[in-house]
Amino acid sequence: MRRYIALMSTALTLTACAAVDVKTDVTPDSLKDSIRLVERQTDTGLDGVLTLTKAQADFNAERYDDSYNSFQLLALKEPQNIDARIGWGNASIALNLFEKAYEIFSNRLALDTASTAQKHAHLAGLVLAEIATNRAADEELRLNEALEYNLHDVRLWNALGRFHDKQENWVPAQRTYIKALNAGPKGQSSAVNNLGMSFLKQGQYNMALEKFEQAADLKPGQNLYDNNRRLTLALMSNYAAATGDIAPQKAAMIFNDAGFIALTQKKYETAESLLTRAIDISPHFNVDAETNLSELKAQLAALDINSPLINSAQNNPQDWGVRLPTP
Repeated sequence: MRRYIALMSTALTLTACAAVDVKTDVTPDSLKDSIRLVERQTDTGLDGVLTLTKAQADFNAERYDDSYNSFQLLALKEPQNIDARIGWGNASIALNLFEKAYEIFSNRLALDTASTAQKHAHLAGLVLAEIATNRAADEELRLNEALEYNLHDVRLWNALGRFHDKQENWVPAQRTYIKALNAGPKGQSSAVNNLGMSFLKQGQYNMALEKFEQAADLKPGQNLYDNNRRLTLALMSNYAAATGDIAPQKAAMIFNDAGFIALTQKKYETAESLLTRAIDISPHFNVDAETNLSELKAQLAALDINSPLINSAQNNPQDWGVRLPTP
């Protein structure tokens, strides 16, 4: 009897299976929806991790545009993702998008539940954005607050060094840039370049030139360091070396920048020589040089200083050495 019942049960099971052979999926709709939701969440989480990894790799490789786009995409998609938001803000700083950086770092969403490292990184970015947008009431105080928790952030040391340079506190500035060099390998070229700018502002051109050349060696192909090297050579009156192998328009830019520096240092004759060269090389592209030269004339007039160069420069082009072809 037991065998008969067992056979009947099997038969019923087989019959039931045969009855639904056209529809093999008997999972309830509610359960299928739950499975799809889990799958979507898993895919989204994986996508987020991959996007974050790529964005960070691009940032480390200084592909800041790509890094910015990836961090932004993830931060907007996952507003609670503090790492994405910090990365987005740091990429903004690297691209000189300082207002955007301040907007990002001002957002404190999920910051209360962030890790200690995330909070420290957020503070560093916020302080840098505040200073870049002139929102810091006390730059030195804010930088020291951020450095207390971010001693290896070269950007903060560089910012503090530039603060000392603005105050013409040359010795503290030099010490700060040395601390930036010791903070880690990343950003060493920027610290050396800033040290060169500090020497340049002091009129120590030989020291400045040495640092700009060192920065260029540390990071070949960086236009900023090469430009600084060239304008230093221009200030040293080594015009051939300053403008060698570059287009006239860029040479004019170098002379204008060098002239502006000489003007701020009240080296009026040097400033006039450089600015006039800039205009002479590229008259159609040097509105800045014209403006700087006007400022120079105003300063000379205020000091009641007569300048023979202003009156004779255009009449005696041979005084300016070899003239580069106009564009």
